[in-house]
Amino acid sequence: MKDVKNRCYRFDNVEIDVQNLRVTVGSEIRSLEPKSFRLLLFLVENASRVLPKEEIMAAVWPDTSVSDNSLARAVTQVRKALDDDPKAPRYIETVPTVGYRFVGDCKAEQDPVVASDATDSGAAQVLAPVSAAARDRISPAKWVAIAGAAVVVIGLAAGGWSFYSRKAQALTDKDTVVLADFVNSTGDPVFDDTLRQGLAAQLGQSPFLNILPEQKVRSTLTEMTRSPDEALTPSVAQEACVRSGSKAYISGSIANLGGHYVIGLNVINCATGDALAREQIEAGDKQQVLTSLDKAAEKLRNKLGESLNSIQKFDVPLAQATTSSLEALKAYSLALSKYAKGDATGAIPLFQQAIDLDPKFAMAYANLGRAHQLLGQDKLMEEALRKAFALRERASELEKLDISAVYYQFVTHQTEETIQTCELWRQTYPRDFTPHRVLGYENAVLGNYQKSAEEFRIAKELDPGQALPYAGLMSADMALSRFSDARAVYEEAQTRQLDAGELVRIRYELAFLQDDKKTMEQTLESLRSRPGFERIALDEQFSTDAYFGRLRNARELSRRMRDLAARERDKDELAEIEARQAMLEVLFGNSTDARRHAAASLGFGEEQPAMALALLGDTLQARKLADKVANHAAPGGAINRVWLPELQAAIELKGGNPMRAVELLAPLKAYEGGWEDDYMSAYLRGESYLAAHRGPEAAVEFQKIIDHPALALSYPIGALARVGVARSYALEGDTTKSGAAYRDFLALWKDADPDIPIFVAAKSEYAKLE
Repeated sequence: MKDVKNRCYRFDNVEIDVQNLRVTVGSEIRSLEPKSFRLLLFLVENASRVLPKEEIMAAVWPDTSVSDNSLARAVTQVRKALDDDPKAPRYIETVPTVGYRFVGDCKAEQDPVVASDATDSGAAQVLAPVSAAARDRISPAKWVAIAGAAVVVIGLAAGGWSFYSRKAQALTDKDTVVLADFVNSTGDPVFDDTLRQGLAAQLGQSPFLNILPEQKVRSTLTEMTRSPDEALTPSVAQEACVRSGSKAYISGSIANLGGHYVIGLNVINCATGDALAREQIEAGDKQQVLTSLDKAAEKLRNKLGESLNSIQKFDVPLAQATTSSLEALKAYSLALSKYAKGDATGAIPLFQQAIDLDPKFAMAYANLGRAHQLLGQDKLMEEALRKAFALRERASELEKLDISAVYYQFVTHQTEETIQTCELWRQTYPRDFTPHRVLGYENAVLGNYQKSAEEFRIAKELDPGQALPYAGLMSADMALSRFSDARAVYEEAQTRQLDAGELVRIRYELAFLQDDKKTMEQTLESLRSRPGFERIALDEQFSTDAYFGRLRNARELSRRMRDLAARERDKDELAEIEARQAMLEVLFGNSTDARRHAAASLGFGEEQPAMALALLGDTLQARKLADKVANHAAPGGAINRVWLPELQAAIELKGGNPMRAVELLAPLKAYEGGWEDDYMSAYLRGESYLAAHRGPEAAVEFQKIIDHPALALSYPIGALARVGVARSYALEGDTTKSGAAYRDFLALWKDADPDIPIFVAAKSEYAKLE
């Protein structure tokens, strides 16, 4: 851009020579400090537009935090150089409480030879003259309304000034962009965070633009030794932009001028300070602000290089894709901020507030469901996700994919539909980490842990500031017996200061697998101290005590979980706790206690104790519950694929038809060891072969569980499988292998309660071998 350095500005007898950084008044060269010259040039470049103080300071002092006094001194110096009287300004007018405006009749010119070259090369056009007569045709209120435009940074580079050139500075689909906070000079807090969230939603529809994810922004701030919650002023956004390797940042502003709202958007090259694009638009009143922001963002997308075809295809209006309510969008923005930090408990009431303000806010329902899911509140999760799915047509294309994927994943458990949705998602939005995270989960559901690890790793690399891909990758590595790799992933998350409860929970499970009691206690204590994770901490401890046969401890922990759920009046949680206790008692041989807890679970109107009832031999009740579940189960979902066949097999097993049970379980080998099976089908198959007196086949099934401890984890079948192996070899008369298996079990249960029926039986069976 060698041509535009020679641009000059003239008004009255004043000439500004950009190339030589010189101001001439008449025949006299006037001296100006570099910052004062930069200020004058910025005012002239934005002639007739009211410039807020914050915008001027960000443009003139982009790398330095300065006070209003510094700006006032620079303005005074410029006025002195121009012989301008602040009481009767000809050039620089003070707009009280807002900033300054250049009101001179300015023309921008170039050397004729250079100008001709510039035209041939497609350089930016010079500013058109703004005459006094033209200004007079526009009302004063209209001129004042122009105050809302955002920052234009004009960088001093290579010994000269760089100016806006869309062709030279166009973004590519590889460039990332940082969203700065809006400069809100209206005094109305409803715009704080809200407009930035709205702009993120609008620009996020674009497959072309690559907005730096919020978590990455916050982790970058931490690397800058700043608070992750620090406001993204233009200067902070510029620094974060450079540090994160992004190309540009987008700064916005809003001003209230006589009841009208002016919104400005500017895209700044963070390395050079050049303005890549800018948009300014006016809203007639507060209710039109989101609509106006929508229009400005749409134009901005085109200026940044996105094709009109893409914009037309991926351009759902903000009021539809998010909400038409500023108050709802504000609550939603605050909720997302808490959720991103791992505070699902704090996010839930804010998501709910957004929904109360706008009951058709689809993405608020979707993220409310996610927050409930993270806290193990399955019923509430399901309710929220169903509502989001019903409203998905109101959302953008990106949000439709998001809502559909999470619905298929956690409500209908349709793995194939989830994978298809995410494949389309990642093809359309290749830089989005979320579809890879979901694909990581779904491949783990299918037991494809190598593929699961690959997808979680991609998700982590696309957005290193998100906690869940680390947790998923840890789980996949554990399933592959790569325990040291799993620990390294956790330590990497720690270096990024990702301290989400789910990561801590997975770290507890890794410590369990490595018999690291100290770390187990530390992570449990950490979980207990986190809002919303107290029950999860109790649940992990409950499973561990059950695994080692400490039944009295497990019962006490179950009681504490029930008390917690009762205080929260969560009957779904109460039903699940009672059903889990019933299952534990039946596996341990306590039929009376198992029936009592199953009845308590049924009292809450749920089907959860169906498996416990089936293993108790209550065939009639188990079949009734199975039919009830089947009536509302999604075709192809996990309930039909896994849960119902396992339940039907248990019914046949206890009904005296063990080989029929084996037949029913045969299709489940495709899902064996996956996250929805956890080798329960192998355990039932082993018990069925035992009942059919087929020891070798039974031993194979039980051994699968023992050989894959990271899949059964602390679920009791991981311990009880040793009894199954011992009994399988005893059937064949192999006392050596049977005795070794009994000894393994008895060593594992060395601190177990002595009166547990299966423990008593195992000791008796072992004694007979001796």
